[in-house]
Amino acid sequence: MKSKTFKNIFDGKTSIIINHGKINYKEMVKQRYNLDDLLLGLRQNSIKSIDEVEYAFLESNGKLSIFKY
Repeated sequence: MKSKTFKNIFDGKTSIIINHGKINYKEMVKQRYNLDDLLLGLRQNSIKSIDEVEYAFLESNGKLSIFKY
């Protein structure tokens, strides 16, 4: 898979769900990811509030990567 285009088609790409503490609703709709899924992912990572998160990425495998302030 040397071609970046084919790699993105088959593997998908990472999406930024929370950017600088603000939820990116456009990207959530595009990825068919709802607020309940986001809150569940935050709770699973022991985060009580969205205010504690600087960045959250939805990985191509469906997992949520979270970076706190």
